[in-house]
Amino acid sequence: MGSQEIEKTYRKIKEELLKSGLPLESMVAKSIDSISSNLPRGLINHGEYFFERQSDAFPNSIDFLVTYDLDVEDCDFVQLVFVIECKYRTRGTGWYFTPNPIKDSGMEFFVENFFSKGKCGWKTFPSSAPPLNDAKIPIVGKGVEIYSNGQRNEKSINEGLHQLMFASSSLLTRAFFSEDQLLEIMLQKSGINIKGRSFHSLLCPVLVTTANIYYLKDLTIEKVEQSRKVEDIGSAEKVVASSMPKPPHYVERYIKENVAKNVHLISPFDVSTRDLLDFLNTYSTFHPSRYYILNYQGFEEFIKKYIDFAVSLLMYACRRTNKNR
Repeated sequence: MGSQEIEKTYRKIKEELLKSGLPLESMVAKSIDSISSNLPRGLINHGEYFFERQSDAFPNSIDFLVTYDLDVEDCDFVQLVFVIECKYRTRGTGWYFTPNPIKDSGMEFFVENFFSKGKCGWKTFPSSAPPLNDAKIPIVGKGVEIYSNGQRNEKSINEGLHQLMFASSSLLTRAFFSEDQLLEIMLQKSGINIKGRSFHSLLCPVLVTTANIYYLKDLTIEKVEQSRKVEDIGSAEKVVASSMPKPPHYVERYIKENVAKNVHLISPFDVSTRDLLDFLNTYSTFHPSRYYILNYQGFEEFIKKYIDFAVSLLMYACRRTNKNR
């Protein structure tokens, strides 16, 4: 085989390798390690996370589940959980988003421990704070993927968000971890003593893409017709927040049926069906509702900012609770 044929064959292999998403996932994994090495306590990369689905309409896994321990003095213990799905797109592909029509940024997915309420809880944790406490982050509604050849894909963005929806919802089982279950594990693996402290979770669904992200503000037919380049109709963004203040009915049903079933399997205590459904009904009405969509080049910066953001939310919740006592 001549050198030209080898190059031609390899171009096809290279293209398919990129489309597989493995190089993007490898870069994200490397970024996680890089961030971890500069933190007081390392990130834990659990790798691909699988969740149960009764329907095959959407994939039943996301690429990464990454945890970080927020061990703040005089506060409840909170484990930060990054739920990450990667979407590789060929160069020139753009994700175009319109503004959220109701201008609602949704809520951070704080999961209060079911057994011990501690110093902060679902009602006191400031889940409705602006994304990353940054009012400049666009709150987006519908999105469409358009390739450099002009073809469009109206399903891919929604598919990614749905993967995050179901993965995040499945993690509501974390609310039913008890202190007895976690005490020895946390002490051995992280050197953190959670005795007498409530264990909560803060879930952060993240969609990472190689596509360029554009925010199309004040869009009109005439404006698009007269435009000569993308910048005439929208701004390029590193990160946007997609919100869904009320989850779809099928996600609510998934929480009430699948998650409820899994809780009965993992809980060390007998949880009454009524109390369990009351708890899950509350969460399924509001969560998951906020998703972060970002270009892969801004991944490390985002993770660092989100950790700082999460610490500030936790400290605020604990101060607020202490004042009310």
